[in-house]
Amino acid sequence: MAIGTSPRRPSRGGKHAATRTRKTSADPGAKRKPQQGTAGGTKRPRAKRGFFRRYWWAFVAAPLVLILALAGTLLYAYAHIKIPAAPPPAQTTYVYDRSGHLLTTLHGALNRTEIPLSHV
Repeated sequence: MAIGTSPRRPSRGGKHAATRTRKTSADPGAKRKPQQGTAGGTKRPRAKRGFFRRYWWAFVAAPLVLILALAGTLLYAYAHIKIPAAPPPAQTTYVYDRSGHLLTTLHGALNRTEIPLSHV
């Protein structure tokens, strides 16, 4: 055996072991009277359950309600948002003076001017 350890005691079942009942009469062979209103005849007081075991439904219902609300909001937004049309492509800008003569042209990366197909 290692130093500083003690022999282990046999387990008695821990938290979930069956509870022992003691006899109330002085005569060890005497039977107890069955209580009225119970099928088995004996009635044990009900142990208080833990917080999570009593309110487990709140831990299921609250996230479920939040998920459904989020899904409903997204579906509503998806159905009611109007997507704008694609903007026209960039074109070259022509600058004229007051008499109608071309002064300059302004363009970006491409020098693009849209013309109808009949002018091609």
